[in-house]
Amino acid sequence: IDTLNLLGSMGVVTSSFGALVALENRDSLFFPTKGYYFEAKGLFYRKFFGSDVDFFRGDVDLRYYVSFIKSQVLALNTIFNITLGDVPIQMMPKLGNYQMMRGYPMGKHTDKSLWASQAEYRLPLFWKIGASAFVGIGQVASEISKFNSNDIKIAFGYGLRYLLDKAQHLNVRLDIAHSIEGTFVY
Repeated sequence: IDTLNLLGSMGVVTSSFGALVALENRDSLFFPTKGYYFEAKGLFYRKFFGSDVDFFRGDVDLRYYVSFIKSQVLALNTIFNITLGDVPIQMMPKLGNYQMMRGYPMGKHTDKSLWASQAEYRLPLFWKIGASAFVGIGQVASEISKFNSNDIKIAFGYGLRYLLDKAQHLNVRLDIAHSIEGTFVY
């Protein structure tokens, strides 16, 4: 970025067209306990539509929720992101955020392709307090064929949940995540 040789380092305008398909049968938007969610989208960024650059971005998000014991939930999530063409740094997939791969600073691991999977176990403790434990794995690469077992990143952690709205099962959460990058609070 300092040398100004990175596409997008001086800013970029992006404009796209595309399609999104979403299927779901989750029992709750904020705190699902059973069901699935699937989303796939493809976006074509083109100069014809006002974009400074031409590229493609495809994203897949698959989530599955299952209750083994009353009020205890196993949440599974896998994401894939791929970009092709002249992709500015702002639009490249980034490993790590408050939902997936907690424990990695967002943007430190950035490239044209990304995959990540996460498992989270949630259980009530007492009153309006709940707990969770999670583990995630993932990586970024310049293209899908360059994914390899030597570059896998691992993160894990635990958290507390406070139930704000019982009807919607809306929570405030506090998570502590660990990785080779350090410990992070979300």
